[in-house]
Amino acid sequence: MPKIAGVILAGGKSSRMGCDKSQLEYKGMTLKEHCRNLFHQVDIEDVFISGKDGIKDIYHDKGPISGIYSCLESLSDFNRVLFIPVDMPLLNKDIVFELINSRITDFSCFENYNLPIIFNNSITVRRAVHDQIKTNTLAIHKLMVKLKGNFLVTNHNKEYFINTNTPQQWQNI
Repeated sequence: MPKIAGVILAGGKSSRMGCDKSQLEYKGMTLKEHCRNLFHQVDIEDVFISGKDGIKDIYHDKGPISGIYSCLESLSDFNRVLFIPVDMPLLNKDIVFELINSRITDFSCFENYNLPIIFNNSITVRRAVHDQIKTNTLAIHKLMVKLKGNFLVTNHNKEYFINTNTPQQWQNI
């Protein structure tokens, strides 16, 4: 059984929201607590935060890819690392469970969505992520082209994958 770590991507500045998104309350808990609870629902007990309250970015101002790289490096004892953005409150355990149980080469994610994503935490993957940062190619979808991935087909409602970046998007949730 692979050793899996869960990471809550919470390293953004929340500038469009105007406040720390991870502290917004959803169903009686903060978004950060909600994500931690989601990992626990699928029996991932080793949960980490990417950002100021946890694993800090090695490369600053490089977006989520920097958090992914920093966490993969820091969590090299784990075979696989699953990343969930703190600002996707509608994700559910069924979606996360599908990722955990997917057959992956370098990564698995859902078709048409960069996040959530699970990576095999190999030297090859870490090197590819590092190379993307060094060339300032920061989009996750561009990293996916360099790696061998598994794109899962989903029947889940696309609303489950919505990021809440602005007060209006948060209000819609």
